[in-house]
Amino acid sequence: MCRECSSAFLQQRDIGLNELLDRFHFPVLAVDGDAVVLGANHEATVTLGKPVEALVQQRGGVAIECKNAATLKGCGRSLQCTGCLLRNTITATFMDGQPRYSVFSDHSVGSAATAHDVRIRFSTIKLESMVVVTVEGLQDVAAREG
Repeated sequence: MCRECSSAFLQQRDIGLNELLDRFHFPVLAVDGDAVVLGANHEATVTLGKPVEALVQQRGGVAIECKNAATLKGCGRSLQCTGCLLRNTITATFMDGQPRYSVFSDHSVGSAATAHDVRIRFSTIKLESMVVVTVEGLQDVAAREG
């Protein structure tokens, strides 16, 4: 999302966050500094295959069904999460306010029986006390390589 779009976004105070995000025609999620989903637009729910109610108040790893989110410690708390580019990019944007564009992050998603690898391309921009994550691509790694 460009700075002009983010300025217009912030001026829309009289509607709910999800309704505001629905004005974008590409997958967008709003998250807090701990990568907890605050809101998502319709395109994001289609891309992730979940209703907005299943995304809101969940950490990003739960939203994408990262296998590490299913561990005892959960998303963002296990040793494997220290190297998570998705989480690290979101928290860095939250901390320093600098947007990141077209970042690629690979994740193993699904249950033990259905696990597969996906590549996510995303961008982040900080807006007040949240980070807006634009999902620019989500593709099975096997499909990409095959």
